[in-house]
Amino acid sequence: EPAPGVDIEGFEVVRDCLEDIFGLDALAVDGPPNPNLLVDYFNSLERKKQEIDFQNVVMTSDAATTSSSQNTSA
Repeated sequence: EPAPGVDIEGFEVVRDCLEDIFGLDALAVDGPPNPNLLVDYFNSLERKKQEIDFQNVVMTSDAATTSSSQNTSA
């Protein structure tokens, strides 16, 4: 429960902006606003970056393996 006087609508606007601008995962921090809202969002962003980095490593590794096997069979 937010403290008295906390602008809940303001938190929702911030959440929407961060989702739109940074592509953050709303489900990762869905629920009522809390004091750690920005921390949760940026942790979500960091997880997303790690997933993208991992996918890039896998694709690079797959491409190197495919290229290597094509060179061997040629």
